[in-house]
Amino acid sequence: MSENAKFRVAAACAATVAVTILIFRSRRHVSKRMLVTGASGYLGQHLVAALHSAEPGLEVHVAFGGLETYESDVAGTVASVTKVDLADAVAIRSLVRSVRPDIVVHLAAVSSPVVCEKNAARSDAINTPHALLNALPTSTTFIFLSTDQVYDGIAGRYANAAPAQPVNRYGRSKLAFELALHAALPASMSLRSSLILGPRTPGRCRKQSFLQFCEDRARGALQTDFIADEYRSVVWVGDLVQIIRWAALQGGASSHAGVYNMGGPERLTRVDVAREVVKALTPAPSLAVANGLPPYFRGVSKASLGDMGVASPPDISMDSSRVAALSGVALTPLDVAVAMALPRCNLPSADLVPMTLIIQLGACNDEAGVVDADVRARCRRTRELLEAHPNARVLTSGGADPRFKFNPTSTPHWQLVERALLEAGVSEAALLRPGMPALHTVHEAMMSHERVRQWLVGRRPTEVFREIIVLTSDYHLARVAHLFGVVFGSHARLDVPVRFEAVAVAIQSEEWIAARRVHEAKALATLKSAPYEPWLGWLKARGLEGVNSRGV
Repeated sequence: MSENAKFRVAAACAATVAVTILIFRSRRHVSKRMLVTGASGYLGQHLVAALHSAEPGLEVHVAFGGLETYESDVAGTVASVTKVDLADAVAIRSLVRSVRPDIVVHLAAVSSPVVCEKNAARSDAINTPHALLNALPTSTTFIFLSTDQVYDGIAGRYANAAPAQPVNRYGRSKLAFELALHAALPASMSLRSSLILGPRTPGRCRKQSFLQFCEDRARGALQTDFIADEYRSVVWVGDLVQIIRWAALQGGASSHAGVYNMGGPERLTRVDVAREVVKALTPAPSLAVANGLPPYFRGVSKASLGDMGVASPPDISMDSSRVAALSGVALTPLDVAVAMALPRCNLPSADLVPMTLIIQLGACNDEAGVVDADVRARCRRTRELLEAHPNARVLTSGGADPRFKFNPTSTPHWQLVERALLEAGVSEAALLRPGMPALHTVHEAMMSHERVRQWLVGRRPTEVFREIIVLTSDYHLARVAHLFGVVFGSHARLDVPVRFEAVAVAIQSEEWIAARRVHEAKALATLKSAPYEPWLGWLKARGLEGVNSRGV
């Protein structure tokens, strides 16, 4: 096995352990005070909205710069709102004294490389606010949004926290603050973020993500040139939100302090993003030319645009698998990001239609990776559901661990299920990747909750999902319905309709089926009356013990 393959297997196992141990750690009874700087920006708005909807025990204070509408947009959802100039040391000290934060999530920056070059002194003061570090006690947990532009862009595919050699002032200022931060605060984490993509912000925002730029240009059929020879690992905003939650609230910054690449799983250009947006919005394939772009979009070289006043690294794609493995957050590929931000158009009105999410639960496979008859029966039903729901996508499930006999291979079961789905006639475009590396039904329910939250990033569930269909075998239905009934619904702050599809058990004896039903009944009774870890910790963290015991 190659070193890369070994790392992927290790990362998958680490992700499963992280999801079990970290994401579901109880913290409901621990009140913390968090300060978010740059809260009016694109990431800040999504982070604050997600914290408000899912972290009831957390006291969130926000600081912002010059967006005058922000205070009214966020009123009632945070503990305090402060307009602050990060170049003003006195104002920073006053803010810290007022809030007394246990946790700081520092997102504020002059993020335009061109502006940084033109206004060097002020941009350096804002991007390297030493006064903020000096005002905080050393016990503070600190999450810093750094940038992929700390890399020179010569090699590409940079390993985690590879040596930094920024080519512009923006990258140099971010690197300088990384160094100062980790010298000052032990429980600190720098996330070297790539270009962030996602849905529109909950409130008014000065600048949406590049995905909205592509959407607006495509809807207006506006002539646009996209740079085709600069590469980045664009990242879904929900991935960043979940990893910040892990680092700030679940001990990540304390137990794994340091610098991490924070990009998506692919090496992409802006043309790739534009092409995927066009695919989601274009009603008729005939409107697109051979390269997937309409006539009004064009890929061009960076050199053809002339001198833009700042050096730009050509290939700052990154390997971000380290932080993904530690946090248990699955990095979202571009096609899934666009599907979640722009659910399919309902022609001819071009309104965006919420998607139907089909969660196909796993079963078993043999030593050769051949799935059993239950999986194949579920695959056939999934194909039928996709035919009946044109705007539907499939999320598969199943991990790999030698302690669990359902999968004796090192390949995650969800990948084997995907193979079976393709063999059953399901289109590859219908698959949501990556699947969930779950090891049992409790894992499947908890991971489904976290994955849906990752995709929603603070929006109402019904804006993204019409319904969730959970597909399993008939003997398994009662336990599945209980678990997924608990993890979804208004009580779990994920109020989206859920229904269940039960497939008749594949070729088995009557004795096997009877024994299976007895096992399922006992397992369900135990889940309700004496829940065990990790289910118990997950319930306690969300105050759902009562919902679990009485059922939904």
